[in-house]
Amino acid sequence: MLPAPCFLVTVTAPKELRPLFYGHQRLLYHILFQAAANAVLILAGDKRRLGAHIGMMHTWKRDLGYHPHIHFLIPGGGLSPDGRWKYAKPDFFVPLKPLSLLFRRLFRDALKQTDFFSRAPKSVWRADWICHIKPVGDGRAVLKYLAPYIMRVALSDKNILGLKNGHVTWRYRDAKTGAYKIRTLPAVDFIRRFLRHVLPRGFVKVRYFGFLATKKREQLDFQRTHQRMPTGERRVKRIQTAHNAMS
Repeated sequence: MLPAPCFLVTVTAPKELRPLFYGHQRLLYHILFQAAANAVLILAGDKRRLGAHIGMMHTWKRDLGYHPHIHFLIPGGGLSPDGRWKYAKPDFFVPLKPLSLLFRRLFRDALKQTDFFSRAPKSVWRADWICHIKPVGDGRAVLKYLAPYIMRVALSDKNILGLKNGHVTWRYRDAKTGAYKIRTLPAVDFIRRFLRHVLPRGFVKVRYFGFLATKKREQLDFQRTHQRMPTGERRVKRIQTAHNAMS
């Protein structure tokens, strides 16, 4: 982790596009990744070249409903043209409305290059596309939440409560209340719902962008070696203290 204020940015595909996404997962997931990542990089670049993020693809809601979206963990800092490290404000990264509009436009432009543009409802290009930006302190809590899903799909074993009379019962945490809810489905329906979230073979669901991208790692390592970007626990503690004060 870089010792800079971090932000969690979540972008979501409109529900009207979910049937198209499910039928053409590899292509549409890739377009979603690229449109969202480029929108963030463009807006961040307009400010002070603050642009690098780690993105993780998710396709599920907590009840295993189909809900393609991407979480980006973004350090609030970047390299200026002269190689100096610049910080973002700890409580503001980029404006939300322009991010939504740019994300929608970039996705639309990419989809036009495919055979599926005509199958997208025209109403989605007029609707607001859901984006969410949240300051998350030093980002470690978010990494702890996201890390298990690198190798796991949608549901952990501990949340499967039982199999009885051909029905599977599982629990999930309600996003609004934080309380656990219980759901039971016939085993075949449960398996069908679960398998919707198995990504296409070989699809890379964790990607790095900006100065965290593989091709730019040497530049990042050079800055660290020559101490031109911040290091140390003291900075991390100040960031976490500021985040707790805002919470």
